[in-house]
Amino acid sequence: MRRRRIGCRPFHWFVLASLYPVGTEEKKRAECDFAGQRSRLASANFDTDLWRCALLPRRALRTRFQTCDAENRDLRRQSRATGKHEGKNFGVYAAAMNTTTSGLTGYSLEHVSDDDLHARTRRLVGRSNQLLAALLAHLAEVEARGIHRERACASLCSYCIYELRMSEDEASRRARASKIARQFPILFEQVAAGEIHLTGVLMLGPHLTEENHLEVLARAKHRTKEEIQRLVRRLNPLPDVPALLEPLGPAPRGITGNPTWSQMVEAHSPEIRELPPGDRPKDWMADAVAGAELDKTSEADSDGRAPAVGADAEAAPLEALTPQRYRVQFTATQEYVDLLETAKDLLAHAVPSRSIEEVHLRALRALVSELKKRKTGATSQSRSRG
Repeated sequence: MRRRRIGCRPFHWFVLASLYPVGTEEKKRAECDFAGQRSRLASANFDTDLWRCALLPRRALRTRFQTCDAENRDLRRQSRATGKHEGKNFGVYAAAMNTTTSGLTGYSLEHVSDDDLHARTRRLVGRSNQLLAALLAHLAEVEARGIHRERACASLCSYCIYELRMSEDEASRRARASKIARQFPILFEQVAAGEIHLTGVLMLGPHLTEENHLEVLARAKHRTKEEIQRLVRRLNPLPDVPALLEPLGPAPRGITGNPTWSQMVEAHSPEIRELPPGDRPKDWMADAVAGAELDKTSEADSDGRAPAVGADAEAAPLEALTPQRYRVQFTATQEYVDLLETAKDLLAHAVPSRSIEEVHLRALRALVSELKKRKTGATSQSRSRG
């Protein structure tokens, strides 16, 4: 009898060879039986020396599995009786979900020196760039073959979401980038080399053509998002925006508690500037007699007494008007942008938020103050000369 060489076939073939003749139609069923037997051995913490099991007779092996199943049934009965029921695969799940520090030792980097940490981080970034380029190439090929439809996905984006478990934003960005890179294959090399980031690919993609893509991508190497945005605007300039000063109303205030109907109406109504008695529109239409009587009443009360006006005299004083907000829009030059950035940097200690509104307000105050001084000085000099 010819001996089979160990190592030429997978280990489960030796068990199957001991149970069934090789080449029979029962081979597939034997594989299923062996898979179930192996899972039973593992779940019962049984001795899983498969080479020893392969040498056992078929009857002894079956008896051993039956004993294992009986022990498992007894354990399950005991767990149900005590009220601590655990599923059949609880041991497997618990081992897979073990999050002790022993499983996280690879992510603890306290022992790594600073120089080594810098070097490792750079290597990881380089590898991630290569993996991203390879992923984009694979996604592009998946869409070119149309095999995402075999997974019941109508688009590459849905394939990335439901099959590759990406988020919606991640799937959309990578699907779009793969289409752009397939149209301009040089992008695969640039992404792998770290010469352009994924955001740059998405920003430049709609503006690339067969004639300009080499020049544009060469100028986009190692550029930040802001620099690429400027490059995009050179490729596709936009018209000037019209100068605009539009009121936006007071800042919205959050509703606290349970507001009444009058409070809600007041919140949605603008402030009204009340007119004093005598200056209201209903007083303008009074006839001559009423006007004469009003004049007489005014003269009679010239001693300082206030006229009785009914409910108007009892009206509460008006609240201070809420500061108004405006939307300001205009087209600026590069010099303006440079001056604005410089002013924001110089005011970083006084304006931590670096808001453009505060920078403009301070600049206008300084300008108005300087102009008033000049005007006052010029006026005083002219008067002294006169």
